[in-house]
Amino acid sequence: MGILADEGFAWHGDPVNDDNPYPVNIKGKTMIIVPYKNAVSGLNDTGMYRRGITARDVFNSFKDEFDLLYEESVDEPKMLTLAMHCQMAFPATGKVYDDCIKYAKTFPDLWFAKRCEIVDWVKKECLG
Repeated sequence: MGILADEGFAWHGDPVNDDNPYPVNIKGKTMIIVPYKNAVSGLNDTGMYRRGITARDVFNSFKDEFDLLYEESVDEPKMLTLAMHCQMAFPATGKVYDDCIKYAKTFPDLWFAKRCEIVDWVKKECLG
């Protein structure tokens, strides 16, 4: 991450060590870590179907994780990543993204944000 800080990157999105974004000091520079939770994100049709996982299984995993995080968000904010990769080869996988978003939108008090928007929020609210 030192190289990223040297190059002026404001955030890093690969760590999988937390549920929420957080600031770190690297070489005297503040970088925001936006964790990547890969339990239900990063759908990859080829690998998914080789392992016997269907698109519907992914939706069910998303729903279970979303429901738990939503319940826990009463005490503190939570973040759930739903990442899309270019390896989608089957229409059913695209439908899963639609279904996940439609499901989440039935709940109040959610924020659908890009990672750069999350970084801006952390800087404003946590580093103020």
